[in-house]
Amino acid sequence: MLRILVPSAALRCRLLSTLNMLVPCPCCRSLTLDRRADDQICKVCFWHDDGQDGDEAELVWGGPNGSLSLTQARANYKAFGACEKRFLSNVRPSKP
Repeated sequence: MLRILVPSAALRCRLLSTLNMLVPCPCCRSLTLDRRADDQICKVCFWHDDGQDGDEAELVWGGPNGSLSLTQARANYKAFGACEKRFLSNVRPSKP
């Protein structure tokens, strides 16, 4: 039986950052971060990447993202283009 191993999202991000490639923002999925969980702010949605990811997306961690969960930030990005309306003037369109 042939088994194909697919690396986890976290491992893929580590591999991309090792190759000096941008990694996707956990909120908008745009390739804007040098590495994950390094307190960088995405220029496309203004999410502050504090390391929160899919399996904890419903939780509100507080910290740099305040009372916003990753799930709510993703919904906000889809609805109006930023993780929160107050950041609309800080974001830019995603590049293809």
